[in-house]
Amino acid sequence: MSIDIRIDSHDISDWDERLEDAFNIRNEWGSEAVDDDNIIATDDLGRFPHGSVQAVIQQQQATIQDQQRQIDRLILVCRKLETTVENVTDALGSVSSNLRNIK
Repeated sequence: MSIDIRIDSHDISDWDERLEDAFNIRNEWGSEAVDDDNIIATDDLGRFPHGSVQAVIQQQQATIQDQQRQIDRLILVCRKLETTVENVTDALGSVSSNLRNIK
C-alpha cells in the first residue's frame, strides 16, 4: 500500500499570507470585532459562534477584564488598609510617649 502526496509550489507560495489572513479577526468579522488596540470587544458575548476560536478568545478577554477590575479594587483596599495601619501606629506611638511622661 502506498500513498502519494503531491504538494505544488502554488499551494505553499502564499502560505504565510493565508495564515496571517486566517488569524486576522478583522478579516472575517470586520473591524468592529476588536478595538483600536486589537483587543476583542466583550460587550456582546454572543457575537461569535459558540465554540469558535473567536468566542473562546472573547470569553478569555472578558475574564481578564473582570480580573483586572478585581485587582484594581484590591489595590485600593490595600492602600486604605495601609493608611489605617499607619494611623493606628502613629496613635500607639503617641499613647506610648504620653504613658512615659506620666511617671
